[in-house]
Amino acid sequence: MRHSVSQSGIVTGIQLALRKPAKQTGRGRLGTPNAGIAATDPGSLKCRDSKSVMRISGTDRVQLNVPCPFCSLPRDRLIFESELAVAFRDGFPVSPGHTLIIPRRHIASYFETTPGEQTQMLRLLAIVKADIDQQFQPAGYNIGINDGHAAGQTVMHVHMHLIPRFAGDRDDPRGGVRWIIPEKADYWTRRGE
Repeated sequence: MRHSVSQSGIVTGIQLALRKPAKQTGRGRLGTPNAGIAATDPGSLKCRDSKSVMRISGTDRVQLNVPCPFCSLPRDRLIFESELAVAFRDGFPVSPGHTLIIPRRHIASYFETTPGEQTQMLRLLAIVKADIDQQFQPAGYNIGINDGHAAGQTVMHVHMHLIPRFAGDRDDPRGGVRWIIPEKADYWTRRGE
């Protein structure tokens, strides 16, 4: 069944605003604000400035001569899309079904996204989760955004990770994302649990 998400994020039924992309050989535009993905576009188009933007110490920015890999994705990588956001499987998955959700507009930080982009990213998160549940039957999920260099962001186009977790994939999964700072992750041992 096809779903639709309007700019306000309301699911409206059978529309084309949110869809599983059909298999096509063309590539589309991702890096232009509010642009749809046009299957007729020849080749791939990079971000408007063809550069990634790195956030350094708050609002300072440094232009890098690095093309944004998310702004030039082939259309066949997309698994779901809406007017303002797209979802695709991670190229270096942590687990089966690991998916990224990004705004179409090229921006580095989640805190620079518009309310409409945030709403559509979260709607895609729920739809992708249902798809992963059906395909992979995980036991849980980690959801995360690395926002800024100090947080480990390596691609300066904001992206939300949906990482399926499976029973036994770690000996002791307690703490989850807290393990990004290992010496502070295990809080339960100090409490005597």
